[in-house]
Amino acid sequence: MDKLLTEEEYQTYLYKKKLEEYETGKTILKSLVSPELFGILEEYIEISNCRAKALPLHIWPQPYAQATLVQCSMRRRPS
Repeated sequence: MDKLLTEEEYQTYLYKKKLEEYETGKTILKSLVSPELFGILEEYIEISNCRAKALPLHIWPQPYAQATLVQCSMRRRPS
């Protein structure tokens, strides 16, 4: 049981670290390009990420899978 808890904590740490790196990169990109281009790039990248992460949930660590589903569903825009 301790091993599972340790693994979950480690996966959560990795997720938070990757999310932090992603947000930092996004901030840097935003400062380098025009707002219009940033909007286009952001939409393209996030849609691509949602498609890439559309794998069965048991493959991804639980906190990561839940956060991804919430983020992707929040980004969907009405047609």
